[in-house]
Amino acid sequence: MRQSLTTPPANSPGSDQEHTARLVRDVSQLGSSGRLYLDFDQTLFLWNSTEAFLNEARPSIVFAPLLKAVSGLIPWNLIGKNGYFIWRDCIRLVIVMLLAPWTLAR
Repeated sequence: MRQSLTTPPANSPGSDQEHTARLVRDVSQLGSSGRLYLDFDQTLFLWNSTEAFLNEARPSIVFAPLLKAVSGLIPWNLIGKNGYFIWRDCIRLVIVMLLAPWTLAR
């Protein structure tokens, strides 16, 4: 069974008890050979690994305003339901990897 989270947990309908019951049910269905991937970005560490990578782009005097412009000027919500969550980070990562490939080595 492979499931993906399409909406952030804070925005998904239902109570905390319903979320917990659904989580327990899903984990119990994994069995001994199932894999469980946990995403700790912005929850446990209060920081996003994508943002940490983007902050390493140098020269920052060039990339900081460019990435801020991409984040704020393009209407990500018009792209679709998860446009902001998926496409914004994807575009920003591509920009950094194309224009500053040395960032990958940092």
